[in-house]
Amino acid sequence: MLDEVTINKPTGEETYKVLCAFQDEESGNKYLVLDSGKKDSNQNVITYIYKIVDENLEYVEDDEWVSVKKNLISIVKGEVNYD
Repeated sequence: MLDEVTINKPTGEETYKVLCAFQDEESGNKYLVLDSGKKDSNQNVITYIYKIVDENLEYVEDDEWVSVKKNLISIVKGEVNYD
């Protein structure tokens, strides 16, 4: 698994630490969980989730967010394996 990934954004390139990768068992879609290097007002680490499509990273659409969130909860609880 990659340690870091660089993403081209309208504001320029940004590099993020890869926290983990996982695959949704129902859809087969693959995702990367990235550390933004920032914290929210409660000092929680802000993470970004990107969908891997043909070796490219895409934003997670609203209609698939519920499924992604369920996977993340399972990972945190230690109920599933991830890379």
